[in-house]
Amino acid sequence: MTFNPAMLGTMLKYQENLNDVFDPAWRTNRHRYLRAAGVECAELMDDYEHHDLRTAVVECSKLIEHTGYKWWKKAPQNNEAQLKDDMIRLLRALLSSGTDHEDLLTTHDLDNLTIQFDWREYRVGLLSTLEKMDLMMGLCSAGRISYPLFQAIWVDLGHTLEGLPTVSDVLAINVAKKTHAMDIKQMMLEVVDMAHFLLSEVARDMNDPEAAKAKLLTLWANTESVVNFDGKHYDLDAVDAFTRMDLMVGLCCSGRINFELYRRIMVDIGLSFPSLYRMYAAKNVLNLFRQHNGDKQGTYIKVWMGREDNVYLAELMETWTEAEGMDVLYARLADCYKEFALQA
Repeated sequence: MTFNPAMLGTMLKYQENLNDVFDPAWRTNRHRYLRAAGVECAELMDDYEHHDLRTAVVECSKLIEHTGYKWWKKAPQNNEAQLKDDMIRLLRALLSSGTDHEDLLTTHDLDNLTIQFDWREYRVGLLSTLEKMDLMMGLCSAGRISYPLFQAIWVDLGHTLEGLPTVSDVLAINVAKKTHAMDIKQMMLEVVDMAHFLLSEVARDMNDPEAAKAKLLTLWANTESVVNFDGKHYDLDAVDAFTRMDLMVGLCCSGRINFELYRRIMVDIGLSFPSLYRMYAAKNVLNLFRQHNGDKQGTYIKVWMGREDNVYLAELMETWTEAEGMDVLYARLADCYKEFALQA
């Protein structure tokens, strides 16, 4: 089965339903869905052997992760040691790129610092800490370094500029090279997670289900292969897979959605649209079912007659077809819950 617009509309509908559960006011709240999509793409990059500023992108995504940006989860306890370690690793990645680091040794007027990125100017002193991290990750994805911005984040995290480690000390830190084999299934899951957040951003931006569906189909239909980003033109037919991931992170940091780029990344890891739909359906239906049946309140039964719910779902997926739709999959999971969990 190839792409079917109705399947894309169903994905959007179920994403909206899940968002309603996590936050009933999500349509008007300013959740940074594209930040989440950018972090997911950086995690995808981490599955490859990376170097230079791509390592900085990955390290910055880990910093954002440890800061606790996820509104749909309980915020982690503040771990100052972890965040400082993240910053040092980020700094090492910046310094290892071979660029001049004189700006790191200079004291800057951080409140009035302005940075041009993509099509807008950012006044750093007006940004939140997470927004500064977004900007840093976006700049690195565009191949740029701003040590003053690093200083601003360092100060936001409670450190002084006098407490910055020396360049030689940072470069002397030994970072083990990646040795694990790439997990294609995990990479596919990260691309599926990106879909959750891209769909959510379209829905939040339009603030109306029918308008969001129309907007989504319009964005999806755009097959332009040239992307203009941060003053450069990128031909998606000519660049490599890593550059496409760089672009995806950068566009997300800049608040832009490009589904043609997203599709190219799907192809890069061997993910077809039907496979995307099936993986999305399984994850979304299970999450939605758990939430509807008391997961947040702690009353949901996860183990049904000795087996976890995702095992039952995997069995249902063996006979479920995309043409049946996600409503049918949800109903079958509900039947299993009644038979094996509630009656046990």
